[in-house]
Amino acid sequence: MTRGGRRPLRRACALAATVTGVVASVAGTSSCADLSAGYQGPAALDPPLAGPCWPLPDAVTVDVGYQVMQQYVVGDRWVLVAQWDRLSPDDFTASLTESLVDGGFTPRGAEDGWHRFEAPGYGAVAFDVTALEDATPETLVQGTFRLDLPRDAARPRTTAGCTPIQKVDPPAEGATVMGEAS
Repeated sequence: MTRGGRRPLRRACALAATVTGVVASVAGTSSCADLSAGYQGPAALDPPLAGPCWPLPDAVTVDVGYQVMQQYVVGDRWVLVAQWDRLSPDDFTASLTESLVDGGFTPRGAEDGWHRFEAPGYGAVAFDVTALEDATPETLVQGTFRLDLPRDAARPRTTAGCTPIQKVDPPAEGATVMGEAS
């Protein structure tokens, strides 16, 4: 047997296994979602736009894949920032409009790129749509949208099992069409 025997080989194997484990665990984690076109979205989260967790009435059924990424508050308005999947910007706008109308909201026209709606007993909502510049038809995530809601909608009917949403500061301009900055 050579000097040192098997001990250096065992140490080398243990070190290699440790480094491999650390690299694998770090590579598989992320502190926040990538908003680029290459982002593939989280796996099977319960969508928070309707139902007991978050804000829209149960009658609103959003039939498009999406991921809510961030939220911010401006005055009496609460804005969700989300990504949508697979559809073109025009098709997504038509689908979300149809979902809101079918859920009891009345269209109130567009202003500064925001599509506005209102429902009795709920109030005014609006959304805007921004396509990702580098998205292709094969890309899962096609763009981002903001959903401008009454601040009261930010109070879920339950918190059990609700997906937390990252809070961010509102943008300096164009944060909301429905309310004033506080």
